Amino acid sequence: MSEIDQKISSLLKKYKVSAKDKKVIDSFVKQAIEYIACFQQFEQKIKGKPYKKSLQRIFDKEQNKLITTLYTVDRKIKSSGVKFKMRALFREIGKKYIFKSGIAKRIYDRPQGYPGDFLTFEIFYDNKPISKGAGEYLDVWALRHVLSLAATYRKNNMQEILKKIISGKRKKIKILNVGCGSSREIRDLLTENMNLSKKLSIICLDQDKDALNYSKKCIKALGNDIDVKFLQEDILSLIGVSKKQLLIGRQDIIYSLGVADYFLKTALGNFIKFCYSRLNPGGKLIIAFCSSHNPKLYVHLRWFCEWNFFINDAKKIRDFIVKDLGIKKTKIVWEKPKPVFLALMEK
Repeated sequence: MSEIDQKISSLLKKYKVSAKDKKVIDSFVKQAIEYIACFQQFEQKIKGKPYKKSLQRIFDKEQNKLITTLYTVDRKIKSSGVKFKMRALFREIGKKYIFKSGIAKRIYDRPQGYPGDFLTFEIFYDNKPISKGAGEYLDVWALRHVLSLAATYRKNNMQEILKKIISGKRKKIKILNVGCGSSREIRDLLTENMNLSKKLSIICLDQDKDALNYSKKCIKALGNDIDVKFLQEDILSLIGVSKKQLLIGRQDIIYSLGVADYFLKTALGNFIKFCYSRLNPGGKLIIAFCSSHNPKLYVHLRWFCEWNFFINDAKKIRDFIVKDLGIKKTKIVWEKPKPVFLALMEK
């Protein structure tokens, strides 16, 4: 019995898998092994050759076939414990190959202690592969994936919203960026029009010290006269702590692009209420969410990198904000079929 067979046998015994689920697992293992074999053959085929778009199309076809297989497992197997073990088994079978992608390896290794760190998103924004050989093809596939493109869309959309609000104001505008990461949208906004810096007073808040240092370095490189502060805090630790709330003060715009998807309903409600309470009259709160309209889009994040978060229904989020939290001036900005939407609230 092979090592893989032994692990499958142990899995079946531990979770008392039904005969129906066993068929799904057997089919998955077979197709996963076939995928690795195809990857090996592809690697030999491209050895010593420059990157070619025609080869990328061949690679993408096999990659997309695998994603369909993995999504089938996600839908048909109900036990979260079984699926977790199967994902671990898949990575064990394929780690020699799938982690040739520097992007996949960085997300899985979590050098900052969490999967979607600020440098990972910088890679998405730059939209350039960081690997060589077969890893380059997996990088390109990942960068072209609708979720990676959505990260840039989300950033650009936020940038345009900020520009529109700021352009219509004469007085200085106070902005709080919660979970700022690399603050790329602010950097791009100021690069496009440095005159806007005279209208802004910005607080960049993140729990990751390295993200704040990176943001500080990049923003300061744009000019010394930008009014920006960097605050290292866990946002949930600020809620209900009056002394710490003084660090934030009152803001005209509060926004968050990558935080809300990690909150359960109660924490999300507390987060929104807290941010809303820190707005000046007429102020705006803008929060990004990943959409649940197409769950298949998130398969590769779980299976390749164990990157997990909540996905949300746009209508349910709006109803939650309006009915449960009592924030009546709420609208959803969403360009279907993009997998992200923004909830815009006004005080």
